[in-house]
Amino acid sequence: MQIDRLYTEPATIEPVIFDAGVNVILGESDDTSSKNNGVGKSLCIEFLNFALLKRKSESRVAKIPKATFDPSIFICVDFRMNGSRYTIKRSLEHSERPRIVLDGQETNFAKIEDATQFLTSRMFPDGKTPPVGFREILGPLIRDERSEFKSIVSCFDTRFRIPDNYAPHLMLLGIDLGIYRVIKDIQKELDAIGTEEGRIKDSVQLVRQKNLDEARSDLNVLDEEVEAIREGIDALENSPAYDIVKGEILDIEHRMAELRSRKEVLVRRSASMAPIAVEPNIDSNEVRDFYDQMRSGLGTSIVRELDEVLAFKARSSSSNVICLMRSRESYKWRSGTSTSSWPNSTGVMRSWFRYSTRRANSATSARHTPLFRQRATSSDS
Repeated sequence: MQIDRLYTEPATIEPVIFDAGVNVILGESDDTSSKNNGVGKSLCIEFLNFALLKRKSESRVAKIPKATFDPSIFICVDFRMNGSRYTIKRSLEHSERPRIVLDGQETNFAKIEDATQFLTSRMFPDGKTPPVGFREILGPLIRDERSEFKSIVSCFDTRFRIPDNYAPHLMLLGIDLGIYRVIKDIQKELDAIGTEEGRIKDSVQLVRQKNLDEARSDLNVLDEEVEAIREGIDALENSPAYDIVKGEILDIEHRMAELRSRKEVLVRRSASMAPIAVEPNIDSNEVRDFYDQMRSGLGTSIVRELDEVLAFKARSSSSNVICLMRSRESYKWRSGTSTSSWPNSTGVMRSWFRYSTRRANSATSARHTPLFRQRATSSDS
């Protein structure tokens, strides 16, 4: 892989040209200052690393103010790899959607992982499983200056606590990575087991209010109790008396199951009948507000008529009861008999009361139905 040029589109910085061999970036002083610090050496490397698909969250390029550097500007890098020419174009605004130009043909990627996988397959074109990824091999070659240069393997910012990765170094040394991958997988499993063990200890401490050793002793006691119960059940099943009462026990369990089912049915019926037993409550204020929204004054008129209907119903019911009581007393006076001698006198009174109430309701409904219909028709118009 040979890097040729670093630049932007549109041009906002002076292009940086790289030649074959070792290239050294030096900071030049100017008339305003003789210092070589802060002139853009590290930023140049950050631009190069960002263009080579480093994550935006890990790059210091993302910290540049928008007023200083427009996020829509593309940071571009030209390089050669395995005899082909590549150009990667990437902006801060769409950092997850880089563009790669291969031999003059541009491809837009929806995810940065897809672009990385594409370059990995082009880096190892033999069709075999790539030993390392594109970004993995660039890790040791483009070290982060905040890695403190304390270790060859630790090439990332020490604040991120990124695990050491020996795969690119072993590949460069020509060592097979198969065994290394197996060891890494085993290490991950051990880490997962350790995490689960810690979670179990915390759960035991929270539930039992004891440490793991004390909880283990409680578990042994419970195991002994379970074993004793199991032995008792086995002894009962092997007893001759068990065969005698076994049928009765099964019959009782069957009856209990039937009673439970019947109870559930009765509970459902009771729940469905509960709303019927509740006397409906008509809120006159709600009726008036509803019809007043439809037409001014309509709600007041309807509520007044509704109140009259309810009052008439109450007077009619009271009159029917009074008439029934008077008829009963008159019959008692004429016949000289007591009401206790009436056959099912309470049932007769209830039947007469329901009959009178239905007649009063029917008459009231017949008299007031045209009024409601007329109000509703006026409202619709």
